[in-house]
Amino acid sequence: MGLFGSKGSSSDSKTDRILTPTQVAEVLADEYDPSSEAVIFVHATSREITPADTWLLPMIQFAFTKEPKLGLVYGTGSGCALIRQTALRQIQAASRGAGSSGGQIRSCADLMKALERAGFSLKQDPRLDLDLLP
Repeated sequence: MGLFGSKGSSSDSKTDRILTPTQVAEVLADEYDPSSEAVIFVHATSREITPADTWLLPMIQFAFTKEPKLGLVYGTGSGCALIRQTALRQIQAASRGAGSSGGQIRSCADLMKALERAGFSLKQDPRLDLDLLP
């Protein structure tokens, strides 16, 4: 079945390759420092990420400084994305007090829809692809 073969996803499998339901749950469960405007790098844990793997990250992160409403940058591979911390905090607050309006976030597709509902944009960057890394 592999890393991204989890059953019971609430959305299409192509979108949920970006982040697994487990990764989404872990990211939403974390508490983030409200004083910083960080970008969180979420990646698959199938292998160790080396410093050489991350040499493109500063260039990709630059997109967040240029676009204040950019919430998520994802690659063409599996299990890898950069997420704006303030966007995550906003999604966490909405999902915790959601009731019927926000719904539960169980997959990456749900997370992406929640970000868009909150006014954040999403962007794919083909340079961000852990599947291509050695």
